[in-house]
Amino acid sequence: MIFYATRSAATLVLGALLSACTLTAPEPASSPQLISMIPYHTPTSPCSEIDVAYQETMQTGSSSQIENLEAARRQCRLDPTDLNRNDAEALLMDSDLALKVSAPTILTLYARSDEDAPRLCCSIQGTNVWTPINGTKLWGAQFRLKDLKRMMLYLTLPGNNDGNLEYRGPNAPAKPVFYGLNVQNLSGQTIESELFSPQLGETRKLKVYLPPGHAPEQDWPVLFFADGISVDYTARLIEPMIVAGDMAPIVIVGLLSGQRGIVEDRSDVPVALDLRNADYLPDLDDEAPHRFGQHMAFVSESVIPWAEKSFGAGRNGQRRGVTGKSSGGTFALYAAYMNPDLFDVALPQSPGSGTLFDAIPAPSDAPEFWLSGGTLEVPFLKSAEASAEALQTAGYKVHFKTYFAGHAPDQWNQALADTLPKAFPPAH
Repeated sequence: MIFYATRSAATLVLGALLSACTLTAPEPASSPQLISMIPYHTPTSPCSEIDVAYQETMQTGSSSQIENLEAARRQCRLDPTDLNRNDAEALLMDSDLALKVSAPTILTLYARSDEDAPRLCCSIQGTNVWTPINGTKLWGAQFRLKDLKRMMLYLTLPGNNDGNLEYRGPNAPAKPVFYGLNVQNLSGQTIESELFSPQLGETRKLKVYLPPGHAPEQDWPVLFFADGISVDYTARLIEPMIVAGDMAPIVIVGLLSGQRGIVEDRSDVPVALDLRNADYLPDLDDEAPHRFGQHMAFVSESVIPWAEKSFGAGRNGQRRGVTGKSSGGTFALYAAYMNPDLFDVALPQSPGSGTLFDAIPAPSDAPEFWLSGGTLEVPFLKSAEASAEALQTAGYKVHFKTYFAGHAPDQWNQALADTLPKAFPPAH
């Protein structure tokens, strides 16, 4: 079954981030907006303010304003009144981050920090969420999450190895099965390689996963993976599905990103953001306006032929896909949209800045798109929804799924586990 995305009234508040794209290069927007510049409510917005605004808007507001506020009321920050040291210490024990679910929709977090309020990541993000517990180095935060029973949460205190936890509500999807404990348990093989890019003038690092039984003289489907540092992790996710016959055996070619994906020191490259985002986001870096196109040409002109020759990946009409998350999701979106002759399927996860608001009519060889985003990552979800609707309106085959999750690996792993068997079905 195909689930087509439709534009909600909330999506209309975004406005155009980028103008229409061609199949050779994206047309520059006259004044592109980053998605983060557009007003929206996050899970850290105060419930009290949202509730007041909702009541006022119900009288005179537009349907889109009401819809936005209704969504915001489902996930917001409460002013906790019952935080106490005994509860915090009992839950934390030897860790520095703990949670408690009280009532079906109330989530309480406790943290330990010797300094100021710690930064919370990743399903819920911020530093302004915490209330100090008097006379201690303990902090508390409380949220109203009306979809808590369906949520996946991956929460950390960055830089603190004792501040990590995961939560899945009773109605959330079961965690995907990982094969063994590490990459050494795989039946397939992961290898590291380097490839010089004449388009970028630098040597790029690549990581490749070869499925069980791989032979380079045969032809294999392939998935090109932005931020390819996670290929080892993804291989542990998909190999059980390959071995079980739930999906086709595929080669994964990981494109390592940023300076850590480049052999030479490229600190000389002028970028407004960073090398990763300059490679992945079209028309959003005035300091390096050609970097995106050069990186796209590196993938299409160098990486794809190298993967075909070296591993039989995507050779002789075998299915080619591209995926990535966050800015890498934006790259996956545009890589397939701009190169329908090269990619058969795209899996853009949580694509952020670079929303595709207008798409040219789908060509006869148009790729299939599987987009996803999470309710707790509001701007990324809006971007994914708008891009999906633009593609669907233009005649592309589009699948869209919303997860009750945030900007975090638990959502992206779940989306891959759900989607890859459909994007790369087994041969029978």
